[in-house]
Amino acid sequence: MQALARLLQNYMSHAPKCLFHLVTGYYCPGCGGTRALYLFLTGHWIKSFLFHPLVVYAFFVCLYLCIRKILDHKYHPSARLLWIALGLLAVNFVIKNLALVCFHVALLQIF
Repeated sequence: MQALARLLQNYMSHAPKCLFHLVTGYYCPGCGGTRALYLFLTGHWIKSFLFHPLVVYAFFVCLYLCIRKILDHKYHPSARLLWIALGLLAVNFVIKNLALVCFHVALLQIF
């Protein structure tokens, strides 16, 4: 995991900026995801959740699905898991952009 974290850290320092954010000034639905993954891999789960809740959610959903598949080979995941993920994505997008527009607070720059 440390190797992946180092790769992500190197990527973040050389990666191009988010085109959606550069053009519109707003955060895209995925903004903060790479930093959230890096923080998650380095053990900062709360900060990871604050940057992008979908990363932590995806980890626990994958863990849940693996356990369910081991225990019940015929288990098929529910569409509800996907709807929850889409809801998290939408809420994250709205909150970050409302804070940016209404309060001039760049939430991804605070942490």
